[in-house]
Amino acid sequence: MMRLNRCRQSCMRSLRWQTGGQNEFDAPENEFAFEIKKVTEKAIDAISVDDLARSIQQIFEYSFGEPFRFEGCLKVAGQIWSNTKS
Repeated sequence: MMRLNRCRQSCMRSLRWQTGGQNEFDAPENEFAFEIKKVTEKAIDAISVDDLARSIQQIFEYSFGEPFRFEGCLKVAGQIWSNTKS
């Protein structure tokens, strides 16, 4: 449970910062609730940073209906990975 909460918090910070503006507080609390939930689920089972980045890319493309660069998703995945897999 603690790992899940830590993962969720890391996803929230990383996704809000990446998509919501200059800092995590620019987006409303539930702005990216669907994306945070899905990325958290994927982060728990991801086997590598690249695996998580591909999942993030798929989730973002599905949610926002436009392509997302893998490099940006890799940056977010790296932040989440370093906060949850240590």
